[in-house]
Amino acid sequence: MVRSIAGSVDSATISGKINGRESKIIIDTGAEVSLARRSRLQNCQIKSVRTATNVKTVTGETTPVLGTAVVNVELGRLRIKHEVLVAEIADDFILGMDLISRYGLMIDPEQKILRFGAEEFVLGRPNVEAATVRLVVCQTTKVDGNAEVIVPARVETNPGYSLGMVQPAHDSTHKLLIASTLVKTDRDIPLRVANVFPNAVNIRKGEIIGMCEPVARVLNCEEEDVENESKEGDTKGLEVNW
Repeated sequence: MVRSIAGSVDSATISGKINGRESKIIIDTGAEVSLARRSRLQNCQIKSVRTATNVKTVTGETTPVLGTAVVNVELGRLRIKHEVLVAEIADDFILGMDLISRYGLMIDPEQKILRFGAEEFVLGRPNVEAATVRLVVCQTTKVDGNAEVIVPARVETNPGYSLGMVQPAHDSTHKLLIASTLVKTDRDIPLRVANVFPNAVNIRKGEIIGMCEPVARVLNCEEEDVENESKEGDTKGLEVNW
């Protein structure tokens, strides 16, 4: 059983690759097995099933299973070769519990994040493009000349994603340096601001101070280093990609 075959409107999505093609992947914890749309499997052998089988949704919709196929799924640095069901569904690929359980994928619905090892994928929504939003100052702050301070800010509007990257605002009235920082958008954001000029600058509450851009994937390098050290004895002869 899957959530929808006519296009998921409220499911979580991540970007990935199916057989080398960029695809939107639906995360569906209600699906026991993963499904692929037939049109995404060009030049891929589809094996017919012995008995007539239908895919059923929670709302009672059904569509026939056309067969099975072995597909290559890429999520960040995770590479999966897995046999999935093939059907005429609206989504490119539905990642079900067979893959979630087998590869230890962990879903954090509160933070809207999918975790695998040292990688985190920010979950989005189908047909919703993540947009860059402006950051506004929460309280008036004085930045002395040749000094650096922390300025509290927040996103101007709900961006629809939980993690973002802070960037300078091109239309800011102040010539200040803003540190690029990975932040959570659901709370006040402490911005590192530097004034490289001799004169002090007052940043007033409500002013635009920076921009917040969507982030699709985060790699925890510290965690990765610990894992690599623990496996040092098993990695001789392997090529390391930086």
